[in-house]
Amino acid sequence: MVLIITHSKDNDGHFSGAICQYFEETVRKTNPLEINYLRWSYGDKDPSIQELNGYERIYILDLTLSPQIMEFLAMGYQGGVVWIDHHKANYEKLPDYIHNRIPGTRSDEKAACVLTWDWWLNFLDPDKARDLLGFNQRVADAFPALELDESVLYNTDPAWVNNRVFYPLWLYL
Repeated sequence: MVLIITHSKDNDGHFSGAICQYFEETVRKTNPLEINYLRWSYGDKDPSIQELNGYERIYILDLTLSPQIMEFLAMGYQGGVVWIDHHKANYEKLPDYIHNRIPGTRSDEKAACVLTWDWWLNFLDPDKARDLLGFNQRVADAFPALELDESVLYNTDPAWVNNRVFYPLWLYL
């Protein structure tokens, strides 16, 4: 069983969870019925340690849980944990040993959904990533029918130009 904990108050958390589920299903071949979600926001009650122990993998996306839970996940949890957050004021409050023991990405330079996408792409060799992400061309082909401005496809932002094949257009936008 897999638990995806996402920030419940904005689309960044929802997109991060959807990206994680997509890769769990397509790359790790996880049965969708074995993926559970916990929508969480600052001020909500933390999940219990007993509840967390029932999962093989936990993803914490677009948020940082309480110091007590993060310490448990870093030091006592027996499954795999991935923690991706871009809320610097929250993740910087935790000691380095927690950051060092939980893989993932903590950076305020990109949205959490982009950080989640990047984290997953690190598992794939470039050819596999291109095969998996071939839907970019299908999105581009649909632009005339949607009467959208095709100039977005020719953005000159170096981050987009250099990585165009690796990011779905909707995520970049």
